[in-house]
Amino acid sequence: MAPPTASLRSAVDKHWEELMPAARAAAADIWAHPELGLMEHYGSGLLSDWLEREGFRVTRGPASLPTCFIAAFGADRPAVGLLAEYDALPGLSNAAEARRDALVQGGPGHGCGHNLIGAGNTAAAITVARTMLELDIPGTVLIFGTPAEEIVFGKVVMYDAGLFDAADVLLTHHADYVNAALARPCQSIIQPEFAFLGRPQHTGVTRAENANDAAELLIQSVERLRAHQFPDVSVEHVIRYPAITMPSATPEEARVWFYLRHVDYQRAAQVLEIVTEQARHAARSAGVVMRRAIVSACRGYLPNTALAERIFDAYQHVGPPTWGEPDKRFMSELSQSFGGPAGLDLDDGVALLTDGFDAYGQDDGEVSWSIPLGRCNWACPASIPLHSWAATALFGTETGWKGASAAARTLAHAAAELLCDSELVARARAELTERAAGYQPSLRGNPAPIIKDPEAFWAGRWSL
Repeated sequence: MAPPTASLRSAVDKHWEELMPAARAAAADIWAHPELGLMEHYGSGLLSDWLEREGFRVTRGPASLPTCFIAAFGADRPAVGLLAEYDALPGLSNAAEARRDALVQGGPGHGCGHNLIGAGNTAAAITVARTMLELDIPGTVLIFGTPAEEIVFGKVVMYDAGLFDAADVLLTHHADYVNAALARPCQSIIQPEFAFLGRPQHTGVTRAENANDAAELLIQSVERLRAHQFPDVSVEHVIRYPAITMPSATPEEARVWFYLRHVDYQRAAQVLEIVTEQARHAARSAGVVMRRAIVSACRGYLPNTALAERIFDAYQHVGPPTWGEPDKRFMSELSQSFGGPAGLDLDDGVALLTDGFDAYGQDDGEVSWSIPLGRCNWACPASIPLHSWAATALFGTETGWKGASAAARTLAHAAAELLCDSELVARARAELTERAAGYQPSLRGNPAPIIKDPEAFWAGRWSL
């Protein structure tokens, strides 16, 4: 028999408050040790150790992903899973101060707040486990340690290995610019990388077989076409060189790594073919060899209204982050330091979002087409954009923790309630079955070279 709602919420709130110091310390510790995707040994180890101390059964390194883990508490169904992320972004190292001050020049930093997601969702899972013990609640709470979200990678590999099959539903949260439970999609993503192989030679004499020419021609062609053929698709790129380069010598190899984003996965796939054809043309024109590899690809989030409504109800109980005057002053100073206004555009409510779509993409999007996924966001000031050094600074402070704490606490309530409500779990799964009719997996590349040598991947030297 399920405990009364009031008793359940009282127990969750009590255990969350007990765990707050440890959760905040874990978030700060991961922030102080930022690691790029598939290299998160410190962060994944810290969370795995914490879960083991709390009585979870922890499996480390499944699916040949050394920095992945799965932790379980309890037995039988229903099984509710939470997703932990902990990878950082390249080049965003910064002190937790309202100014640009890289702790490590060119080093990684938590400009997307994954230190908060990893620590917050781990604390939520432990909160649920303690509540299960106190109130004698059956079922299983799971937490999945998911590496390399920033390259939309880890959860897709885990999904293909069947690791999420142990869960009936999944829950997660992320930083954004609103406090909201989400019942709307986000964008699909396809990431191709093109390598052009030419001849290294002196640039003082005109030479063919120039890899740099091919890379630049591809970018120019795509930029020219996008305004007329695919203005609806977000197309971004970086040029990468596997070796040190200089103006007096043509590089032997030049690479272009693209992100193609659209709510409709098929539309992104259409643009992939256009970009690939332009890469072939650029290679022919420059007299070089072209290779293409898919870094990763995934569909956007498939909304689940049944889960979103339950999360919204829990979020209303928890309430939005409570920003004191010192918090607002710090964020205002950080905004100004980044070039934004002194006044803060900061959401102070809680919403259920059903219209439109979210502009980001997540690798849990692919998973959501097979397992019901509930999502919520917490608000940052719009003038402190994600994936910036300013966001790294914010997410290393108590101010940054307050937003993630509200979202993670919300998910602790939602997870505990789902364990006590098998009918809601069944409705969420039935809704997914109806929405996902005709689902086909997204494009797959070969993840093995990236997993085997992530340092080579981040340096642009991985084997395409």
